[in-house]
Amino acid sequence: PLSDPDIDSRVKGTIDLAELAQAFPMDATKGMSGLITADITAKTRLSTIESGAYDQVNMSGDLVAQQVNYPMEGYPVVKIQQARAAFTPNKVLIENFQAQLGKSDVQASGTIDNILAYISPKKTMKGSLVIRSNFFDVNEWYGSESEGAEESAYAEVSGSQTSGGNSASADGASEAPFDRFD
Repeated sequence: PLSDPDIDSRVKGTIDLAELAQAFPMDATKGMSGLITADITAKTRLSTIESGAYDQVNMSGDLVAQQVNYPMEGYPVVKIQQARAAFTPNKVLIENFQAQLGKSDVQASGTIDNILAYISPKKTMKGSLVIRSNFFDVNEWYGSESEGAEESAYAEVSGSQTSGGNSASADGASEAPFDRFD
């Protein structure tokens, strides 16, 4: 019925970001390059997603990003050497994420436990993420406001890691979750 439609979808293909940037020349796509390859299927009913019964959704597949370069005005270039996400009914496994964010190296892995909550304004995605970096320059991400600052604050990380589903500031205080509908 229209009130509870069947969802039967498949995303399969490769996007060459350099070609996309040429096809749709905009400031946001200028200088983009790299490949994103996807092969993902999902079969369910809308009511299954709305009820949060994600384990009853038949979802599987992979998403791979390789050599992605994304320059943004006023920010450092984001270079993703490799990233892989494996989709299952209950979670998305983030594997082998390796990137250079300006001067900062980042490696990450983890899970998103209920990816389908993304389409519901009443649900919250949850997960666990382990991020590692040998050097992270926070000042690069302040944009043009911090240009000309006399001192630069760098975070040097050696052998430490942060994991878990909660975000926290340097003083340990919890922050409110990101609201994508805000």
